[in-house]
Amino acid sequence: MRRVDVYGAGALVWRRKNKKIEVLIVHRPHWRDWSFPKGKCKSGESLRNCCLREVWEEGRVQIVLGVPLGWQRYRMNSGRWKAVHYWAAQVLSADSPAMQLRRRQKFSLAPKSEIDKIRWASLAQAERMLSAERDKKMLKQLQKLAAAGDLDTEPVVVVRHAKAVKREKWADKKGTEKSRPLTAAGKAQREEVAQVLSAYGVRQIFTSPWKRCQDTVLPYAEASGISLQERRNLTEKSFRNAPEKFGKDIECLLLEAGAPRAVCVHRPTLGEIIRIFRKYTAAQMAAKLPAKDPWLHPGEMLIAHTVAKKKAALSIVQIEVVHNSKAATQ
Repeated sequence: MRRVDVYGAGALVWRRKNKKIEVLIVHRPHWRDWSFPKGKCKSGESLRNCCLREVWEEGRVQIVLGVPLGWQRYRMNSGRWKAVHYWAAQVLSADSPAMQLRRRQKFSLAPKSEIDKIRWASLAQAERMLSAERDKKMLKQLQKLAAAGDLDTEPVVVVRHAKAVKREKWADKKGTEKSRPLTAAGKAQREEVAQVLSAYGVRQIFTSPWKRCQDTVLPYAEASGISLQERRNLTEKSFRNAPEKFGKDIECLLLEAGAPRAVCVHRPTLGEIIRIFRKYTAAQMAAKLPAKDPWLHPGEMLIAHTVAKKKAALSIVQIEVVHNSKAATQ
């Protein structure tokens, strides 16, 4: 694989108008080209945060991320290699709980010297107007997803709780498993969790009632105004005592289409969650699921992009794993 000197992110923002798909494209006067909104990551910025920021700065819309579309890798005029990751995305509705967290961020709109025109274009118009062949290939990928019914997805975000005080240390203080708290590192990780939940427009949060799970998703819940929905079946103890009940609960959460949602759980339960997810995922896509324990590290997330097609059971059409590092490559 070629070396990468610069990482970036962007999105193919789409909407339906008169039953036809349109995409958002921008004109760069310096390069005299039409492209999708994108840009390079700032130091310490994640790809997802970069994507949200760049689409706002260039396209002037707040977005919610959908299925990942993969990478573009190319050599810049400077000779350095750049890799840009793209997502399909839609405009975030003004009443979305995720918008509350976005309002805390202060992004600057790109000046006219960088972006002087913004346009919604039909797929045919965009194909004619886009300047780079790599952008046209990305557009065709979006078109194929739409034709297959795999574009308009709903995310289920599985969150492993952030780093907590070790069991043995907390036991020495005569604390119970229910009350074991997050460490300082865990409290930093939960801020990253909040950013990811906002990026996918999460509207419902289910969690184990134990403190370390609740505290992991609390920042997003408080910022967005969403109430945490506690599920006793999601605790480690309930899983050990009645794994079948746990499995049914997770399966119901997966199948209950209606809103982007997150589920915060404990490490021992992740193997069962992944087993259930495999039931609804095509074999080729299932290869993206974590393959072995610990499945996810503290504060990491698994995102299942789901669709419910007519006369067919719900299925998972894309999988993403979100690492808890702020590095741009994560």
